[in-house]
Amino acid sequence: MKHLCALLLLCALCASCQKGDTYNTAPSTVQMGTATYTFKESKGIFRIPISVAGEQNGPIRVEIAVTASSSQTAIEDQHFYITSKTFYIPADKQTVNIEIWAIDDHTINADRTFTLQIVHANGAEISTTQSTCHVTLLDNDQIPYESLQGIWNVEATDVSGDDYTRQTWQTHVTPYDEGDTHYGKQLAMRGWMANGYEYDFITMPLNFRYNQQTGTVSLGIALGETIADSINFSGTTDASDPDFLCHVVSAGLSTTYLTKGEITGHINPTGDTIVFEAGMPLTGIIYNSQGKSTATWMEQDSIIMTMKKF
Repeated sequence: MKHLCALLLLCALCASCQKGDTYNTAPSTVQMGTATYTFKESKGIFRIPISVAGEQNGPIRVEIAVTASSSQTAIEDQHFYITSKTFYIPADKQTVNIEIWAIDDHTINADRTFTLQIVHANGAEISTTQSTCHVTLLDNDQIPYESLQGIWNVEATDVSGDDYTRQTWQTHVTPYDEGDTHYGKQLAMRGWMANGYEYDFITMPLNFRYNQQTGTVSLGIALGETIADSINFSGTTDASDPDFLCHVVSAGLSTTYLTKGEITGHINPTGDTIVFEAGMPLTGIIYNSQGKSTATWMEQDSIIMTMKKF
């Protein structure tokens, strides 16, 4: 009971502090930093600024609201999240950012929109010309290359021993940004299993090809690529040890190790399952600091990837 009373007293003190806040009294106006903003639903977190024009001798408090802007309205907490709708702008700052997290739903749909509006301000006037920002959420799932972005569940057979156990883990598939030379040609898979352990720093290149005439996608794990670098396989802190800093190169295991070409994958019509051809296990060849191949890090066959749904 004593602790409850103390908590209630603390809340009352906080409330009284908020009521007694002293805000800016100099002439100033708050407005949206931009009247329109367009982004892809795969962008993740993005920020839209609120700016102050005029003089400031104290902090400014701003509240925003979300309103519908079309028949294809993006729904808050379903298509996007907003971390906060109340903002405090100190006297020595002129901007604050609205932080929004877009949700990639992996569903083909029309572009969605919503409007952000400044509805209340303490210590400033609200702009009569730019109090709103019209936001457009572009659907990226209509673009085959970008529709592969997300978390994928991976299943593969470990053929490095005699028991041929089936292993499972997760990898993050990320497309390159538009304008990058890899855009539309290759994706990055971050996170892979080696010797029974998952490593976030392993990055696998995934080749991408799209046939516009047939509307089909072909994929392949690229071979001969560095998938991990500066790895200490020596177990010591001796930098002169050739195994102190090693790198790992992807390869295919046939009658010999292949470091050219790819392990081909076939994607299903719904675009959520990739089955890689069996018979040529994916291998990681370890090279020491002297460029000598010393061992293999993994041998995985019959790889299947399934997109994780949210």
